[in-house]
Amino acid sequence: MTAMLGGALGILYSPLYALAYFATAGGASSLEAPWEAVWAGAARLVLEPLLTFASPHTVYLTYDKCFSFMILGWRVCLPSTTGRPRARAGWRDGAFVSSLPAS
Repeated sequence: MTAMLGGALGILYSPLYALAYFATAGGASSLEAPWEAVWAGAARLVLEPLLTFASPHTVYLTYDKCFSFMILGWRVCLPSTTGRPRARAGWRDGAFVSSLPAS
């Protein structure tokens, strides 16, 4: 149940994170793609109160910090998604590797 709730939260949260990124100087160039500009324009009208409470950079950093807590919760709940102890260790190792930042 917790894993499903976390997945739903992630699906609802990711547009906010993307819209906050699009509002920054580095993310503005991402809106040149027409398919991103269409959904971002429509979503920004609906979610504007959640995106204008501070400067664009501060909003992006705030949602970035929230994303870190979501990853932490995902890492904690991931082992409970399987019932076999050996499979649990595999999920844990795979979760660790997939959560490392790409460089």
